[in-house]
Amino acid sequence: MCRLALMDNAGIRYMQETHGLVDLFDHLEKQLGGHGNGICFIYNNGSYSIKKGLDLKNEQIAEEIMEKIDELRWIIYHTRLAGAASVIDGNCHPFEDNGRVMAMNGNETDYTVVDSSLTDTENILRTTPNITEGTKKYKSAFIGYENGKVFANKNICDLECIIGKNGGIVFASRFPLRYSENETVYEAPPNFIEGEQFPLKLSKTEVEFCYGNEKIPYTFRNGELGGVLTEITDVTSIGTEAAKVAPAEIVVTTSGAVLPGRNMPQTVMCLVAAEAAVKQNGVIIILGNGDIDAGYLQSQELLRVLEKARVICVSEMDDAIVGKLNMIPAADIHDAFAKARSLVEKEEPKIIAIPDGASVVSTTN
Repeated sequence: MCRLALMDNAGIRYMQETHGLVDLFDHLEKQLGGHGNGICFIYNNGSYSIKKGLDLKNEQIAEEIMEKIDELRWIIYHTRLAGAASVIDGNCHPFEDNGRVMAMNGNETDYTVVDSSLTDTENILRTTPNITEGTKKYKSAFIGYENGKVFANKNICDLECIIGKNGGIVFASRFPLRYSENETVYEAPPNFIEGEQFPLKLSKTEVEFCYGNEKIPYTFRNGELGGVLTEITDVTSIGTEAAKVAPAEIVVTTSGAVLPGRNMPQTVMCLVAAEAAVKQNGVIIILGNGDIDAGYLQSQELLRVLEKARVICVSEMDDAIVGKLNMIPAADIHDAFAKARSLVEKEEPKIIAIPDGASVVSTTN
């Protein structure tokens, strides 16, 4: 897997003015890169040039982009995380063949091999007469330049889009989460060709969590924590629904309201429901109903949950008390998710949301 970006001239200017090119490139490199970077400069006259290598730094790339800004029409950026092929300068993207340029994010196994010493990307480039159309059949994301136009085929891989306030177009595998505070981040269309109109849909999903007598909205970007955000709302059993998606690295739930007929405190009850959906050594976020009675949490059920997962607690309890209960305190849901992301050793973990935890009964224990 790798990371990539595609920007037109206005998009370059917008990104540099708002966030900085280096900030975006560094983010992509830290996500799924580090084995060499590359840049293709596509000029106003239709020509292009490529620079790439293991020692090519993002600062160098950004500096050269801005030096050439008045000459540029588009740029193609790529940072590589090596798969099967060696970590050498020659395996860095983008690649070129007969006036065509291509970079890829993903791994492919079903393609025609013309040279076993080449990467999957190079073999696909050399054996595909029309890469703009021909790369649509693969799983990976492709960006490139062919017949005087850039293209982007998302297929089933990560690719997002920001339209700058100046009309600039910026595609990237994943933008930093903080960009969504000031930008509208879209899910990229399945296919993009320079000069053609393309549909956009918001790259986010909003979930309302029951928190005491309130409903607290939290907005997830699609794929923010794994590509699939699943809500479990079944009021009779978590078993069937959880089995379809579990285990998840992060589960968020709430104490909600008391469910009659269960001789168990509601906070513990919703933790038990979350236990059924969380992966071993995963993270459970519990949104407590105000000031949780710490005595309620001293139970065999909680001990069992803590053996399986780390628990982050948002409540009005003193942080010291939360710590004594072997849970991690958090100020609010945003703080809790930030801590959960730092605890989970996976770039894009799955997440399950149980918006009203006390109304979901676990039958899998």
